[in-house]
Amino acid sequence: TCEGEAAYRLVADVDASASKAESGGNGFCPIAEFSGRFHGGGHVVRDLHIRSALPVVGLFGALRGTVDSLGLVDADIVGTAPRSVVGGIAGRFNTSQAWIRQCFTTGTIRHAGGTTSDRVGGILGAGVGGTVGAGSVSNSFSRADVSGSGLVGGIVGEGHASECYATGRIEGGARAVSYTHLRAHE
Repeated sequence: TCEGEAAYRLVADVDASASKAESGGNGFCPIAEFSGRFHGGGHVVRDLHIRSALPVVGLFGALRGTVDSLGLVDADIVGTAPRSVVGGIAGRFNTSQAWIRQCFTTGTIRHAGGTTSDRVGGILGAGVGGTVGAGSVSNSFSRADVSGSGLVGGIVGEGHASECYATGRIEGGARAVSYTHLRAHE
């Protein structure tokens, strides 16, 4: 048995292109809730496809732990439920101690449900309950195209980020934010 949090390490790049045909064409089912530490080891997951009616969508739906040094390349992630929270690495933080560091995304991340209460981000959909400052995304970037009808951001839909940048196309209804450089608050 392991004491403390479980730790996982990716030891090679992952070709997830087969995920497009999974679940009747809806792709990979998000990891509903992840606790522990996930070290990407500088590796990437390529061609990850997710089309989900779950309320929290991303590689990790809800994150209670930490993710570092991971890339998603050519991801196609779509949330379809009303009021979805959608992100590339994680949909939502479930604790203020969760964080994402040194990660990146490329591809498309979007909400297709058409409500102004969605939160969509290239890395993270929302912090704890959408609270700014609860958990953090740092030293990360997104080149993904991000869209939704509600709160949309190149890095986070709603939450806190530092030392990050986004260069993809950002489209949103209630609020859309794209930063070329996002620095820590001083």
